Order: sequence, then structure tokens, then C-alpha cells
Amino acid sequence: MDNQYEAYTFADPLFYESPRAWGAREEFAAATRPLPAGWERGDLEIWSVARPVDVVLPDQGWKIHVSSCAADAEEVLEALHAWCLKEHVTFKFLRGLPILQVQNSKYAPRGASGKFCTVYPRDEDELERCLDGLGTLLTGRRGPYILSDARWQEGPLYLRYGGFAERHCRNAAGERVLALAGPDGRLIPDVRGPGFSIPDWARSRGASPRPSRPAAPPAGRTCRTRSNASCTSPTPAVSTSPAPRRGSHRSSSKRRGRTRAWTSGGLTP
Repeated sequence: MDNQYEAYTFADPLFYESPRAWGAREEFAAATRPLPAGWERGDLEIWSVARPVDVVLPDQGWKIHVSSCAADAEEVLEALHAWCLKEHVTFKFLRGLPILQVQNSKYAPRGASGKFCTVYPRDEDELERCLDGLGTLLTGRRGPYILSDARWQEGPLYLRYGGFAERHCRNAAGERVLALAGPDGRLIPDVRGPGFSIPDWARSRGASPRPSRPAAPPAGRTCRTRSNASCTSPTPAVSTSPAPRRGSHRSSSKRRGRTRAWTSGGLTP
């Protein structure tokens, strides 16, 4: 069974449907709010992406993930959204609260569980600036522990080196998996498992992160971290059927009055 298919079974008892079909009723305001001039929005299935039109991201690098409990999600997103717009940094986030609850649930895929927002620094200097700025901004916020990443200090920030662009290769079992390029340009599996790992050649200058123990949740609030269980909602039913094939989506750039096509894997989690 591949648990990544589960979210496609909630909208209809017989047919597969995009998670947006059942998650759109409780979308975050930021998912549809107009962006400032010089920015464009992209829709990647359950994700909403915002990026400056003049920024070209590398194919891979350090990415920052932000986790959140459902009770704090709107406030966390609003704070991150405003900071990234001000600092000219590409980011994406889950479109709505129901999708976040599924992402935090017990049976969410281990490689993606707990990830609420993703920030894409262009280089290591921007990485350090993002960690300093967001670390201060979101200090004290709680969220599930992201097993595939290294935790940054004591807040809800996590780091992982991996692909930004969607590329694929075959792993040792012959399965088609997401990939990143080694120093020789050869594609290798971009491992997203239940433990943090990093290629030796990809260690960040002066910021080689080490996992830290998660802080305890505040009194009166249930927030399971290591297990990645839902913070506020029961676990939904599990399906063993495959999901539909993902296609392309479209985004609009209001400033330029044009529509931009985004592939479903334009920016990886």
C-alpha cells in the first residue's frame, strides 16, 4: 500500500478526485489573496505557490519546512506569508486546514508528514537569512516533528537538502523516485524517509544542521510530534487504491495579465 494515494479517496466513495475538491471549502485566505506586483501564484494540487517573477531557483538545494498544529496554522501562515513577500523569497503552503489535518495524520506518508509550508532559498546566504528571520518570527510555535528533516533550534523549522525541480531516476528496487544530481551530474534518489540524511557533498557552509529534541507541547494542547499524529482531528480512513495521474495546473500573474502553466511537480515538497 502506498499511503500517498489516501487523500484522493475522500471526495467520493467510488471515484478518485483531487484533494482540492474536498479541501477548498476551508482554504486559507492566503490561498486566494492577490499578490503584490512582481509576484506570481501557482497551484500545485494541494499546494499554493508564490514566487517572485524575477527569481530563478536552482534545481536543488537546502529547503526549509515549517510544521504547525491546526490551532496555530492560520497565524503561522500569515506570519510566514508576509515575511517571504517582504524578503523576496519563494514559498509554498498547503491550501487549507482539512489538507493540513490529513498531512499531519497518523497514516500520512513519512516523507511528507508534518510539512505545512516550504521555503526555497536561492543560495546558502539566503538560507541563513531565512533561518534567522523565520526562526525569530515563529519561535514558540508548535507542530509535528518532520521525520525526514533536521530540526532547526527549538521552533517549527526543519531543513533538508533535496531537489527543487521535479526530476526522476530508478532506485535500487527499480522504482521511479524523485532525484537530485550528484557532483558528476548523475541523478540519484532524493531520499525522503523517516530519518534525516544528507549527501556528504551537500553539507551547507557553516550551517550543517543537527536534529534537536522537540519541545513539549504547551499545557492543555494535544500536539503529537514524533508520531506525526494529527494535532486536532482523528485519523481518516485509509485506502489501498492508486491515485489518478497528476497533470498540469495553471497559475495567473495579475500584474502581467498572463497565465503560466505549472507542472504538478514544479516545486517538490
